[in-house]
Amino acid sequence: MRLTDLIPALVGDYLTYLSFGVSGGATSAGTFALNKLLDARVTRARDILIEELKLGSKQSADIAPEDAAAVTMRYMRAAIEGTARLNLRLLAAVAAGQPASPSFYPDEFLAIADSLASLRREEVILLGVIQRQARKFDFKIPNDGNFWLACLAILHNEHGISRDDADGYAASCLRSGFVTNLGGLYGMGHAYMPSARMKSFDKIMDVEGVMQRHTRAEPSAGS
Repeated sequence: MRLTDLIPALVGDYLTYLSFGVSGGATSAGTFALNKLLDARVTRARDILIEELKLGSKQSADIAPEDAAAVTMRYMRAAIEGTARLNLRLLAAVAAGQPASPSFYPDEFLAIADSLASLRREEVILLGVIQRQARKFDFKIPNDGNFWLACLAILHNEHGISRDDADGYAASCLRSGFVTNLGGLYGMGHAYMPSARMKSFDKIMDVEGVMQRHTRAEPSAGS
């Protein structure tokens, strides 16, 4: 079954399950309010996921229903927990762009989802700039700090992010595994570079492309 057909059914099943699970100890008004909130978040997340699937390589792929269910559950959990729409689009793009390996699809998605769901908008911007610059070198980057200096210039000129703030965002991104720290540089002290995980991630998704689609879909949204 096509993922674009399977996903809405899975989302509907998941919301029905949640409605059943939360109704027991709540008042009628509380249940209504909670279900309304969950329905709004799930509907929004479903639409984002379907949009990305239509752009990705998996819309007509032969994916096992249990694998699609595992991915859908993790994605919807992020949505229900209030994950920002930009981050949801990142997760959806990963689901749409992963290689069609039966074992890779659910397992790697779950690992990547944990890294992406908690990123702040500025951290996503930083990852996008690092990815863009790394592609110019085919991810074969000299260990001299110049790569990071180029990233700092772009972050400042295009996004108004200062060097101190960029250092802070890059340090926070270390937890994602997409960025690594290059220390011991004369005159600089340290710099940041894409990790091996970022190189693998590059085959799945274009971060700045996702950000552009997010901005087109929600031009007034801050996240």
